[in-house]
Amino acid sequence: MIISPATSSHRLNRAIPGAIIVVFAIPIVVIGSMAFQDGEPNKTLLAIAAGLVALTIALVVAIGKTVVTIHAEGVRRTSVFGVTEIEWKDVREYRYRVAPIQHAGGLLGALIIAAASRGGRGVNLFFTLVANDGRKLKVSSNFKNASEAIGEILGRIHPALQKKVDETIDNGGAVFGDIRLSRRSVQWKNKEAIVLSDITRAEIKSTKLSIRKKDKMFDAISAPSHKVPNVLLLLENMEMLGVAKSTTPKIDPLARVR
Repeated sequence: MIISPATSSHRLNRAIPGAIIVVFAIPIVVIGSMAFQDGEPNKTLLAIAAGLVALTIALVVAIGKTVVTIHAEGVRRTSVFGVTEIEWKDVREYRYRVAPIQHAGGLLGALIIAAASRGGRGVNLFFTLVANDGRKLKVSSNFKNASEAIGEILGRIHPALQKKVDETIDNGGAVFGDIRLSRRSVQWKNKEAIVLSDITRAEIKSTKLSIRKKDKMFDAISAPSHKVPNVLLLLENMEMLGVAKSTTPKIDPLARVR
């Protein structure tokens, strides 16, 4: 149970409730005007307009109560649907995806995209922390300073996850889903292992993990990054073993992303 005060707090971007208000305001005004066109108020239309007002208020309140807080013991996500807590000691793995921001139709999409892009280098971040019992806690670019929040979580959980890697890398290899890493090679599923010295690139390219061999046009390993558990830890360990060494700070969740 988390009892310590939060070291950082991340609420949903203000642009999201703002966009909801703007979008719902248009039909509310239109329907409200129609309700009085014939002199006598149209009770059905007024009821619809009132329902839309209530729905707008409910959505804005719900969004306002959604917050991710990071504590000494773990991370908590609070919303109108309840509270999810995962302590650092209970983390099994994480899933991570970076997606280029796509254009969306309408004002709502445009405002949400604008909010998500702040501080995210033009990409959307999707991060899911998974506990040993299967509980999940998600952080995305819809939250303020999402990159910093994800980076802080990674800084908390990587040391313990690294210990598991150290315990297995010389004993059959460290497993990252369908990828197995040893000090000499990396293997994808049941395919032939690739000697690390033959690898020229290992990074997240768009939404995929990309690993390429020397003198090859296509990737030797290409998989959606969120399908690879602890994908950033995999890349860190490959770098420590001499593959495509980077000078980018490890705590940055956008490191090794092209």
